Amino acid sequence: MRTCRYPPHLVGSEVHSPRLVSNFGLLPILASASSPYSFPSLTSAPCAHLVPESAHFGLDSIAPLGLKIFMDTHPPSEPWRKILLPIADVLGIFIAFSLAYFLRLKAFNPQQVFSSLMLMFVAVDLICLYLFDLYQIDARAPRWRTALRTLAAIFATACVNILIAYFSGAVEFSGLIGRGVLIGAHFLFAIWAISIRLALHRWLRRVGRSARYLVLGTEENLELFIKELVGSRLAGVFAILTPDGQRLVAAEAAVFNAGRGDARSVLTLQHQGSWQDLESLAHQPWTGIIVCAGNHLPENLVEILMDIRLRGVRVADLADFYEQAWLKVPVYYLQRSWFAMAQGFQLLHNPVGLRLKRVFDFVGALILLILTSPILLLVSIAIKLDSRGPLIFKQTRVGENGKHFTVYKLRSMRVDAERDGAKWTEVGDTRITRVGSFIRATRIDELPQLLNVLRGEMSFIGPRPERPEFMGQLEQEIPFYNLRHILRPGVTGWAQVMYPYGASVEDARQKLQYELYYIKNYSLLLDAVIVLKTVRVVLFGKGR
Repeated sequence: MRTCRYPPHLVGSEVHSPRLVSNFGLLPILASASSPYSFPSLTSAPCAHLVPESAHFGLDSIAPLGLKIFMDTHPPSEPWRKILLPIADVLGIFIAFSLAYFLRLKAFNPQQVFSSLMLMFVAVDLICLYLFDLYQIDARAPRWRTALRTLAAIFATACVNILIAYFSGAVEFSGLIGRGVLIGAHFLFAIWAISIRLALHRWLRRVGRSARYLVLGTEENLELFIKELVGSRLAGVFAILTPDGQRLVAAEAAVFNAGRGDARSVLTLQHQGSWQDLESLAHQPWTGIIVCAGNHLPENLVEILMDIRLRGVRVADLADFYEQAWLKVPVYYLQRSWFAMAQGFQLLHNPVGLRLKRVFDFVGALILLILTSPILLLVSIAIKLDSRGPLIFKQTRVGENGKHFTVYKLRSMRVDAERDGAKWTEVGDTRITRVGSFIRATRIDELPQLLNVLRGEMSFIGPRPERPEFMGQLEQEIPFYNLRHILRPGVTGWAQVMYPYGASVEDARQKLQYELYYIKNYSLLLDAVIVLKTVRVVLFGKGR
């Protein structure tokens, strides 16, 4: 193996970046073992103790059925590990309430500790912890930040649970509610939840750097993959095999530009040789082998990979790795045959599912429009007082099957915002009004699109509708961009909750990767996750 430090070469280089270490997930993906995208060998290798800090931990990264757990610490024969953190929280809540009940009342009453009111408390606690992003353990973040966020979440749950107890009339009971039991239980649960998360934080940092991947591919695919890798949270060693052993100059530059920041976040890239070195390297303890060669892999290498996989080493195609690790698909790597043959896309040939989705859209939009009408009234007054111009902003967008329609939004910019023509919104855009900054951050400006949902032009969840002024350029520069129009556009979507606001062709390409993932892996469970993530965006002002 040849190594040197960058610059000038990629070999043996270490990248220190605050974005490179991710959180290892025990519940990244709910799975079906029969899926051809389940990486059978990715879950039972002898080197399963080598763990990447790659997947999201817990509820934050639930994905649709049809994929398998990408888990590197233990075989999937232990299904309880998939939901370890939520189960630990549920157990902690019951222990905390039981202990608080005993300490305050010197007794134990199972009928109250395991009552329907208690189950409601548990549900509120889990939802609040999720909304505060506490099912995603970020090993690169300071431990004090995790502890502080946990305290804030449990304080919020205590307030909500007190309100529930009050309005439900449960304050009359002397058990779970009275004599400080409710407050004491949340205090004890805070200690439990913080302790578990800090322990996981320490464990993730310790084991994450042990991951070792062998990456086999063409120069073009490898350069794009490494660029994506450097911008992600993955940590560990990625050894590169090119067809003829040639070094990747473009990839070296990408790595060098990202090589700064948190010294605890280490990504090591090594030039390991050529494709012909695969057989001799296969006996090393790799976490997995990633193949990004498309249809260019010679038959003799296919046979070697088959033999390696049957020996228990994980082997994954690049598209499958993207879905498992990053919950998106690589548009630069996909071919038309993938769309024709890949598992998934069930919603497209499920008319019952499409009609059911439409029913949910209509009922949900009607209810939400009624519930948010006071907010709309207050914001409308603020918009009128803040700047001159119409209250509702109308704009032509491209919808299902490329059909144009008029989308409605609360005006968040000056009336002359596009006097020089259509252009993307930029960070710190001076066209945005004072009230506009707030309603865009909280997504309140999107609420009038509920009218589009009622009219059947949009769905609650789906790809965001693009402006026709940009469509020509995007379809020309981004492969398969027009495929996003096979579903109704959505008020929110997988790309919106997984990627920040886009204002360039590259941003549109990144969002398309998430949108195609959503179309391929649609499920009611994935829709539920998107709704929860959207609630988080609204509550914490993480919009654009």
